Amino acid sequence: MSDNLLVLKKIRIRGLGTVVDTNWFTIGNNLTYFAMPSDFDKKGFFSALQAINPPYTILEKKPFRDYPLTHRDGKYQKRVRPDRRTITLTIFVAQPETVMMLGEITPHLYETDRIEVGRKMDYSRWLNFVEIASSSRWSEVEDALKEVMKRYSFAEETFFADTVAAMRSPDRIKGATLEILEKPLMELVKKTESDAEKKFLKEILFVVQRQRHFNTAKVKIEAMLPSFLYFNIEEMLAGEYAQNENKSALHLLMGKVDAVIDHSKKLQQSRPIFLFDEESFASDAEIKQEMRKYADELSSSYQCLYMLQEGELVGEKDAVKVIRFSDLFS
Repeated sequence: MSDNLLVLKKIRIRGLGTVVDTNWFTIGNNLTYFAMPSDFDKKGFFSALQAINPPYTILEKKPFRDYPLTHRDGKYQKRVRPDRRTITLTIFVAQPETVMMLGEITPHLYETDRIEVGRKMDYSRWLNFVEIASSSRWSEVEDALKEVMKRYSFAEETFFADTVAAMRSPDRIKGATLEILEKPLMELVKKTESDAEKKFLKEILFVVQRQRHFNTAKVKIEAMLPSFLYFNIEEMLAGEYAQNENKSALHLLMGKVDAVIDHSKKLQQSRPIFLFDEESFASDAEIKQEMRKYADELSSSYQCLYMLQEGELVGEKDAVKVIRFSDLFS
């Protein structure tokens, strides 16, 4: 898997404590500037976003470890459930090559457009194909399964008589229900000698196994997710200063980015997404302009999200997306 098979399009951060809680907002395909006020928690924001697919082991670093376990909702103080609270939500646009790959797993996924990926406060990650159901409803196979039970005493004796009786039309076929139905249907497909009967049973099995097909597709997409690489001088480069005293922070950054790109190409990984915190690297106006020029050039091939101080942005170009503090809530 290589190149830009998934393009990050939308972000929502549901932060706690000093980390902002935003609405959905749209970023650019290339370079996106975040022009934020001086008291904005830049590190917290980018750290939360990076958690979608970080280059580190998330259960070792635990980027949400300092988040409070209570928050105020109006006049009430509410307890936070880490297993229920999604901190970072993202939407990727699937490119044509990705859609073709998914469609080979199941034809349902030829309709894929957007893929939503979230990271919960307990560090579990979830993934959905937007507006495409990942499991079948019982109503889609109810009549056919009842017919199977009439035709095959094997089915009536050994598998889902109780399940068929308990399920209702809107129920989803997933988890334990899928497993109860799947194995006996597969055995019937193997045993029957009639081509017509095999076709009938396989059609039922295809509907029953929809969640399994989608889970296979989700594993594929997770392996394709781009890494989010957050460049903060204290976190990413502090250890290199001792050996590179004669190099500026910007030159160290460029070297680090080049090394990451080379490594990604060798492993044939998706193109990484770069997160830059300008204030961390530069205070001098001339160096800031150099760093912005560098990010602009890099963004011709890689998505770049660039954090800077509100009021410092000059020379905006039509090709560059600019997000201001108010845009996080519009």
